[in-house]
Amino acid sequence: MKIWGGENIEISLRIWRCGGSLLIVPCSRVGHVYRRKSPHSVPGGFLGQLEIEGESTLGAVQGFWFDEYYDFYSYMNPKNVELGDLSSRLKLKQGCHDMDWYLSTVYPDSPLPIKCKYIGQ
Repeated sequence: MKIWGGENIEISLRIWRCGGSLLIVPCSRVGHVYRRKSPHSVPGGFLGQLEIEGESTLGAVQGFWFDEYYDFYSYMNPKNVELGDLSSRLKLKQGCHDMDWYLSTVYPDSPLPIKCKYIGQ
């Protein structure tokens, strides 16, 4: 993943679909600090990359984890960048539940249509 934009969705889908776990530490505090200037260099400039990489990172997460529902996602979000070759990441999904399992077991109230994977005329 480059910059940010989708890592929260990816880690959630990995945990649910692949049998992981998330530890909650009630006494902990988490914060996010936005800096005026990035401590890291980013090819093409930070703000320009945010717009490009944020879209492509989120698109890659959806394309990789949404399985056959990616067509529905890309219809609803047509601005996403091409996914490219995700074959090197396929080992992550071995032994994981598919998206149908996730939608029916974990998120049955999902706005994603379970019975129709395409909408329109």
